[in-house]
Amino acid sequence: MSPRLLILVLQLLLLPSILAQERKKGKEKNKEPSQDVKMECDNATIGGAPTDITAVPWQAAITVRDRDKCVGAIYSMNYILTAAKCVNGYKVEAIKVQVGTTSRNANGTVVSVCDVIIHTDFHPKHIENNLALLKLCNPLQTSDKIKEIPVAKHVPADQAVVTASGWASVRWMKLLGEACLPELALELHKSEVRVYNTNKCTEVWKRWYKVDNNRFKDLVMCTGKAGKGACSFDMGAPLVFSNQLVGILSRCSCSERPDIYSRLPTHIKWLEDNSKK
Repeated sequence: MSPRLLILVLQLLLLPSILAQERKKGKEKNKEPSQDVKMECDNATIGGAPTDITAVPWQAAITVRDRDKCVGAIYSMNYILTAAKCVNGYKVEAIKVQVGTTSRNANGTVVSVCDVIIHTDFHPKHIENNLALLKLCNPLQTSDKIKEIPVAKHVPADQAVVTASGWASVRWMKLLGEACLPELALELHKSEVRVYNTNKCTEVWKRWYKVDNNRFKDLVMCTGKAGKGACSFDMGAPLVFSNQLVGILSRCSCSERPDIYSRLPTHIKWLEDNSKK
């Protein structure tokens, strides 16, 4: 028997075994995640611990084109404060705000937006000035689940414990896979983190972005990693200290780098001037 013929015979003999292995791989790929995988989708993965809307009644969920997009804070009964990148470039009629609910699946109070006010110095490629005010078509009604939150006049000291809150972002849920998608990810969470020194934060972030040191220090504040921190939260998540709003989440890095928030005490004049309309 020639060598070529011998190889062909061997291939034919091995073919059933090869096909069986491929079928087994296909079944394993398509089967439901194991219990071990499902157990990995815990509260630490989402970021922090579950909370009720009554603990953070200033929390707002923002949808764009009927899809969960980002979050924000109730600045007043007429305005929601969020990140500019969340709503920049979208028609106002595509944006809606949901308040007074712990779960994104629940109805709560849904309000249309009549105007979007982007910070005058915002640039899509920059981290600073990532703020927007959403003027609601109808004012909200105060309740134990719906309350405005005042903006702090000062940023807390380094290492102060502050609280971020929000829902898991759609992007983050997709990264985690189907095992983490449904109930847990759509429930409101909060996470306690510590204020991170701005000078050190600048040094870290300028390795990845062109950062103007002075502007960065004046216009943003950072929090250090604590577990998952704000890793999974949508952009626009409020940062609170002593029941006062100190920041709005601008960029997070899943504990690889400090999370960046707009430094709200610096923006008080802009907020006051643009919430009078």
